[in-house]
Amino acid sequence: MAFTQEKLLEQLQKVDAYEFEQFVAKLWEVQNWDTYVTKGADDGGVDVIVEKSTPFPRKQVIQVKRYEPSNSVGRPEIQQYASLRQEQTDVDMVVVLTTGRFTDGAEEVARKLNVKLIDGPQLYNLIEALDAFQLAQSYVDSEVNEAGTSSTESEDISTDTPVQEGDPVEGSQSITGFEQKSKLNDVPTHLPALIKLRETITKDVRDLQSEADRAENAFRGERYFDAVEQYEEVNRRRIRLQREIARYDAGLTHIDSNSVEHLPSARTFATDLAQITEKVNEHFQEAYRIAERAKGLELLVAEICDRVESIMDCIERGDRMQQNAEVERAHSKYEQAESDLEEVHETMEIYQGLVSTYDDAVIDCHSGLPQEISLSDLETEIASRFDSKEELVERQNIAKNAAGSFSESLLTDNSGELFDKDLIEYIKEDEKLEFVFVPPRMGFKVASSEGAEGTPQHDPLQTGSSFLVVTDQRILYVAGVDDHDETWSIPYNELSSVTVSTEATSGSIQFIGSDGTAYRFEGLRSEISGLKRASDYINNLVE
Repeated sequence: MAFTQEKLLEQLQKVDAYEFEQFVAKLWEVQNWDTYVTKGADDGGVDVIVEKSTPFPRKQVIQVKRYEPSNSVGRPEIQQYASLRQEQTDVDMVVVLTTGRFTDGAEEVARKLNVKLIDGPQLYNLIEALDAFQLAQSYVDSEVNEAGTSSTESEDISTDTPVQEGDPVEGSQSITGFEQKSKLNDVPTHLPALIKLRETITKDVRDLQSEADRAENAFRGERYFDAVEQYEEVNRRRIRLQREIARYDAGLTHIDSNSVEHLPSARTFATDLAQITEKVNEHFQEAYRIAERAKGLELLVAEICDRVESIMDCIERGDRMQQNAEVERAHSKYEQAESDLEEVHETMEIYQGLVSTYDDAVIDCHSGLPQEISLSDLETEIASRFDSKEELVERQNIAKNAAGSFSESLLTDNSGELFDKDLIEYIKEDEKLEFVFVPPRMGFKVASSEGAEGTPQHDPLQTGSSFLVVTDQRILYVAGVDDHDETWSIPYNELSSVTVSTEATSGSIQFIGSDGTAYRFEGLRSEISGLKRASDYINNLVE
């Protein structure tokens, strides 16, 4: 029987609401769950309750939504359904199943609230994996299906319950190749198929035993995540093997007694399966408990790490804005970092609370918090940014008032140009900035009163930049030298004159001290327009 995904979901959406809940319950029965549909009961919103006792007790509550494939279940509904776990006792998981889809918000909140979501395409995949198309057909169409089987027969075939471990195999079940109409004289036809099935079961029992041994080794080695994964694989194989044993038992009912004597009974295989299951049950629940709790801790650690990374990014972005004199924008980033830090503290409290209550096996099973994470260091980082805001605003205002024709950022952001502090910090509180020039490092020359010409004491080829600052009190030269700053300053009362050259190819300015020493700055051709005004300003003060 062939169904397209679109067609099947369309048909299921039209099924009566209660019938659809029954269908969902049947799907879980095929997976060996005991089910209960809550029609007419005070169920608190629960549609289906499913329970399983092996390999350890588990309980799920299912909310069913028959939505059209184009309709979506949203965040508010998932938040509401998450509370269903409080309506029943010992609930391990809340499942929301829809023939439609879930919004991104619904999926996000489901991950946080530990709600399992099954949308239309996933429902189709589940039906396909369980080979439950006949079961689906019995609910979407009461007429005879394409194979000529009535819906009642289809349901019976699709919901055969596999043998339970340790129970004798009772009654016969129909299997491929062994039909109700078979007669004893059909033995030559059916015996080879039965022998082949016996060989398959024998091999599968051996494989299952090997898988169970691997799971036990992982448990004893305290590799609980591996153990749980392998235990679950054992359980999946066990269910398939139960079905094979049931088919084998059905085949034995169609073989004459003489032939049966030479074949192992289904009870023999069921006993082997029960022994394996008993061995698995001994440690599966403990491994599952440890792994689930450790996984929860890992999720909390991942959330903390992501938040810390986001906080550090906010701080870095705020620092860049601050360097560009965008103080208000910078502090909005710091405020965001502060808010995120409060949330990290809440998550950290949950994490530490769980760690304090979990046993050593759980704690040792997860990697823990990275050593470099320190919330107190982050608090200090953020607090230092807020403490400096008033000072930064004041500096920004000074820079704005003094900037004139030069860039404000030139005064407050000298990253890679000056080493010890920003240029604005070299300006006294009682002086006023008038001009700032950026001469090339090798353009600064000092000539003695005797005329001997030299260079500044620092190596002009070292990293850093230099600035020539004109204030209302002095001439100031600041240069980044190697890994520190050097300054040279001369008040106007120690100057005798100032001259400039405004040639297009090489602008320059020269100061003559009262002792005859000449200080010459060359290579200022990009700042010629300000040189003449600066010269006039200085000469007025010198005179």
